[in-house]
This record gives sequence, structure tokens and C-alpha cells, in this order.
Amino acid sequence: MNLLMVDFKILVISVAIVFILIGIIATIKLLLNIINRLQESVIMLKTEIKSSVQSKFLQISQDTKDFVELAIEVWRLERKINSLSDSIDDNKKKIMENSVHKLKGYLKRHDVEIREYHEEKYTEGMNVEILSVEQMDNLKWPMIKETIEPAIIVKGHFVNKAKVILLKNKK
Repeated sequence: MNLLMVDFKILVISVAIVFILIGIIATIKLLLNIINRLQESVIMLKTEIKSSVQSKFLQISQDTKDFVELAIEVWRLERKINSLSDSIDDNKKKIMENSVHKLKGYLKRHDVEIREYHEEKYTEGMNVEILSVEQMDNLKWPMIKETIEPAIIVKGHFVNKAKVILLKNKK
């Protein structure tokens, strides 16, 4: 009888161990499935990040190049008018500002956007060309000190990078 009781206990323990092993195997399979999905998500995220940081510049036609040049010159003209505003009488200033406004409207109707980055926080991957870097104390993050030439966006695509001066913290 004792031998039968021992065999029964061994059988119960064996069955319990089998159920525990089945549970462990199921847990491992579940974990492997989660790891596979995480790996797929990481690959998708890397691809998404890479495509968002990659240059979105296109090959452009001569007409588009002409719009780009016009947009840059309109931007320069507006800046020049603003810098001379104290030395120009108000009537002449309004006439010039009106002309710039009309030119900007013309560009907007042709889906041309002028984008400058003056005093914005700089982040890697921005569509800017850094012409020079200046140092300054107590900056929390790099900033664009000045836009020398604006970015031009045509139909939602960058066709001309902004040219900027970057300001970084002294360290």
C-alpha cells in the first residue's frame, strides 16, 4: 500500500510538473511573440525616423528655380525695407510694403512658401545649411541666430535649404 501511495504521489507531482512546464513554455512563446512584435516596431520606427530626417529636396524645373529666386529676392527686399524703415517716409514705405505684399500673394497662389528660422531652436535634421557657428554663454539649447537665406518650399517640398548662423553654448 505504501508503494502504491508513493507511486500516486510521484504521479501527482509529475502531472503538476508537466502543467508547470506547459505554463512556462506558453509564457516563453508569448514573450517571444512580444519580442518579435517589438523588433518589427523598432524596424518600422527606424524607417519612419530615417524618412522624416532624410532630405525632402526634389529635382526642379527651370520655372520652379525662377520662383525660388523670386521668393528669395522678395524676402531680401522685405528685410531691406524693414531695416530702412526709419529713413524712409511713411508713404514710400507703405508703397514698397504693398508691392512686397502683392509679390508674396503671387508666390502663395503658386504654392511657394518662404521659411526663415530666426531665433528658433536648432535640432538635428532641420533643412538648414549652417554657414557659421557662434558661441554664447548660458544657452539651454542651440539656436538659429540669423537666417541669411530662407528655405523655399514649393508644393509642400523643400527645394532650397535655409542658410543660417547657429548659436551654441560655450563649454
